[in-house]
Amino acid sequence: MGRSRQVRSGQRVAHLVAAVLLVGYVYVAPLLGGGFEAAVRWVVVPAVVLSGMALWKWHRVRARLRDTRR
Repeated sequence: MGRSRQVRSGQRVAHLVAAVLLVGYVYVAPLLGGGFEAAVRWVVVPAVVLSGMALWKWHRVRARLRDTRR
């Protein structure tokens, strides 16, 4: 498996894990208390957004990184 496939697989796994935490926040947060709610709001949601954008635009990011190395 190539390096880019490994990176993409890692991004996909991180995105899915964060999304599961987000779903847990929606359905379970009232039972768990404020600490879980704050962690989801300030860590998980930004992580889901960033990983989703990375999955969406990874080919452009890689091209720009390749161009800056030259």
